[in-house]
Amino acid sequence: MDVKIGVRVVRGPDWKWGQQDGGEGYVGTVVEVRTADTTPASSEDGGSSLVTPRAVLVQWDNGSRCNYRCGIDGKYDLLLYDNAPAAVRHPNITCDSCRQNGIEGLRYKCVNCFDFDLCFSCYMSSKHSMEHKFILQEAPEAPFVNLPLRCDSSRLVAKGLFKDAEVTRGYDWLWGDQDGGIGNIGHLVTIKGWEKDTFRSVAEVEWKKGGKKNVYRVGHKGKVDIKAITPGEYGYYFPDHLPVLGKKIQEKDIYDTKATPAGKGSDGGIAAGDQVRVQLDVDVFKALQEGHGGWNDDMAQLIEQMGTVHNVLDSGDIRVRYPNNRTWTLNPASLTKVTQFAVGDVIKIIDDIALVHDLQEDHGGWVDDMALTLGQAGRVVRVFPSGDLRVSVNGRSWTFNPLCMNAAPDENPPEAPPDTDNGLLDGLGGGVDIETQLRLLTLLENPAVVVAAAAANDTNALREFLVKHPSEVNAKAAGKAALHCAAVAGHIEIIKCLLEFKANLEIEDEDGDRPLHLCAYGDEEEAAQLLIDNGADVNARSKRGMTALNLSAIKGHTSILKVLIRDQNIDLSAADSEGNTPLHCAVLAQKLEAIVLLLDAGGDPSLVNFRLFTPLHEAARIGFLPGVDLFIKRNPECVNLKKDDGLTPLHLACLNNHLDVATTIAECEACDIDSVANDESTPLHYAVHQGHVRVVERLIGFGAKLNVQDHDGDTPLHMAMVRQTDGALGSDTPQLKKLNDSIEVSEEATDRVSILQACFLIQQGADPYILNHKGNAPLSICSPEKAVSITQFIDDKDKYPSTFHGSLKRVQPTTHPLAILPAPQTPSNGHSATANDTSPAPVKATPPVLPPVPSSSFIECIICEKEVTLRLLPCRHEVLCTECTQRAKKCPECKVKLEGIEEISPKCLMCEEEVATVTLEPCQHKFCPDCCKRMKRCSECRKTIEKKIGLTDTSTTDTAVISPVGAGPPGSSAPISATSPSICEICCENPRNTVLTCGHQFCSNCSQKVDQCPICRKVIMHRIQLFQ
Repeated sequence: MDVKIGVRVVRGPDWKWGQQDGGEGYVGTVVEVRTADTTPASSEDGGSSLVTPRAVLVQWDNGSRCNYRCGIDGKYDLLLYDNAPAAVRHPNITCDSCRQNGIEGLRYKCVNCFDFDLCFSCYMSSKHSMEHKFILQEAPEAPFVNLPLRCDSSRLVAKGLFKDAEVTRGYDWLWGDQDGGIGNIGHLVTIKGWEKDTFRSVAEVEWKKGGKKNVYRVGHKGKVDIKAITPGEYGYYFPDHLPVLGKKIQEKDIYDTKATPAGKGSDGGIAAGDQVRVQLDVDVFKALQEGHGGWNDDMAQLIEQMGTVHNVLDSGDIRVRYPNNRTWTLNPASLTKVTQFAVGDVIKIIDDIALVHDLQEDHGGWVDDMALTLGQAGRVVRVFPSGDLRVSVNGRSWTFNPLCMNAAPDENPPEAPPDTDNGLLDGLGGGVDIETQLRLLTLLENPAVVVAAAAANDTNALREFLVKHPSEVNAKAAGKAALHCAAVAGHIEIIKCLLEFKANLEIEDEDGDRPLHLCAYGDEEEAAQLLIDNGADVNARSKRGMTALNLSAIKGHTSILKVLIRDQNIDLSAADSEGNTPLHCAVLAQKLEAIVLLLDAGGDPSLVNFRLFTPLHEAARIGFLPGVDLFIKRNPECVNLKKDDGLTPLHLACLNNHLDVATTIAECEACDIDSVANDESTPLHYAVHQGHVRVVERLIGFGAKLNVQDHDGDTPLHMAMVRQTDGALGSDTPQLKKLNDSIEVSEEATDRVSILQACFLIQQGADPYILNHKGNAPLSICSPEKAVSITQFIDDKDKYPSTFHGSLKRVQPTTHPLAILPAPQTPSNGHSATANDTSPAPVKATPPVLPPVPSSSFIECIICEKEVTLRLLPCRHEVLCTECTQRAKKCPECKVKLEGIEEISPKCLMCEEEVATVTLEPCQHKFCPDCCKRMKRCSECRKTIEKKIGLTDTSTTDTAVISPVGAGPPGSSAPISATSPSICEICCENPRNTVLTCGHQFCSNCSQKVDQCPICRKVIMHRIQLFQ
């Protein structure tokens, strides 16, 4: 696997550098990956210099910083301890011990058990059986690797920047005197992740002097702000169970998941007569059947059914016969072999509570008393037709999934008592006849029968019991009442029966959830309507402050949402324990359809949660682009809403490096791109401060002001001088890449991208001589190496002209043609803002409607239609005549404040040497005759050329290709207007019959020839054909 910046490491197999790391078990961070020769060094220099490719620079938690081999001469000095700080995550994989959804860092999978995974922390802390074989996956795209057994492996204690460490400022410290001054000590409170970007990558530190708490980088983007003077400990780790950093995985070490899927009979073959089960999701089962007998939709019913192996085919596929006498050919990889037990067999329950809990689902269920049986021996007292077992453990009988136990012939448990029902729901789900179970429970007069009948959807048994015991209608089992069970499963007749016997509609379970909450969990629309019609409180709250509407929004269950919002008493602004309204909940869960429904019903998007975030602020913070786009289309003016600290959605998008979100907000004409927060910082300040170069370039393209000063007097350029930039150049930074290919950087400078960002700001108009409130100019606060390169750039600035600033077009949002969203409606029921709603009223900014550019031989003023002879600065737009310019304070095109004007240069826009005598229509750009002779599209705006005015040599104008405005399509005598809404804007000939991802429409021919929309420049993901 490739080595990532920010990963945490420990000493590895070829370590020979003594105590440089602080001692065995100490942890460090990879801060640089070096793949080219640098300064020569001897082989005995302690790894402090790099002599050959493939080495890494490590910042150890004890403060030392050295280079180490990562493949040089076949030597590997380091092990990969944790790659979570480098943002490695396994989405949709849950740790079966701590229940973390989306395992962060290394993933460990049990081979002996079905679908059982552990995260790094649980695996290293010896969760699950130590004698089970595990395999390791370094990242989602990496293969699984074989590991030795933990019970046979030695382990060490991890030390360094962990909880309870004593720390002081470190190598990458940039935070002034936050720590109280040089030499002051802090206490490391906890290690956590930074938003959703990286995991276990920052440390919360409380400084002893002043008692302040702040968060500092420990691996986040390869930076380490602190060092340990007294290390903390993170428990044990198994060195032999960690990947060797940078070493290619050998073929012999790869675990073949296709040949022997983990947890599926890997401990032995399947033979005729064996009992087997399919325990997979339908999609996985279907995929495995390809080439192994094929797929039939009826096969979905085989999941969890017990079958008997009829025979094994020569191909290796298995013929399995089921109780309905149907036989199917199945892939052996889809089958789990079930150990066959008989009455009287001695067994031992496995000791993993999380695994047993999961395996018991649909196999008798789980009750808390079952925890007493874990790791205990017992005897089988009954085998159900489904394969589930009734076992006696310590004198009590329970129904178990056979996968929850192993044969234990050496154990000697007491003889089992007669098979009777103990506990609340012991017999259910075990395959025994439900009437027999209910009758037995009735004889015992166990009130849990009402819950059992509701769960089993047995109305007759329920009614029979309640006639005799009407007072037990609200009895509970495992914390749930019968109405809870019926509501979550949508058992309508059961609910009606319970209501007939006066069941409590507001009865709570252990979490404070009421039956209506359970309907929301299960998306049971009809059940919810039945409860509401009978008087259920639609605004009832759980212990977490959740209403059914909050839960439905989180789950994205639109059918139940529609039922709830139809009720005239529903509170659309109900806030949970964190102050989140249903609209907040839908945004945080990224459920777009739920957001639309709530807005249509009158949900208030201006309400704030306890963090004082509106739903739009939350959407911008987490990077939920569809949500941001929806809010802007509904009300463009909401883009300027400010939090209590003055942050707008654009500030948050820039802070968190969400380029698409920042672009969507900034291109909206109503957006104040230079809005200042309470600290007087603009979004550009935040983007530069965080080193997000992609966002920086995009903001400047939209005309962001470059010389705004914050409360310290710092401009974005001041911040660029003192910050190291972690961003990389790519396809979304074309201007920076272009500049990078041109400028020279001092050989002593180590942070090229940071220097490039500063030069780019200066190139676009940032003033390098503005003084902040301490009297410092940008160049006076940066490192000498950086100052040398930037000073040289300033001296040669005229060599790097640019018109990029303000060149990106900002638009007035329009409704998406493929998903027309209705305008917000007035709420049918009043929902006022909560006391936490401190957000100010939206700032209104109505964009002017610009007339189309007329066809003429000169550029016309958009106000008075006189000839434009001046260029506006700094945006360089040519839209006003001399008289109108004298009255203007802002550019009418981009809304940037005017700082000056200049005469329009008559030079050709392409060669910048010859006089521009040819004007292109309809864009009005000017070129010299030589440069534009063969043009079919304008090189400046990429619009199709319809006419070249002023070009005398008509033989080279490509008149056969370029149709004059007003000409109809070939074969038509009727003229067609170039501005007709039904005609393609590229060729001006064919009708618009294709819709792009962004919503703009063109003809099918033109849309196939472009990768980006010619209007909004968004990448085309799909093209949808329209039919008349």
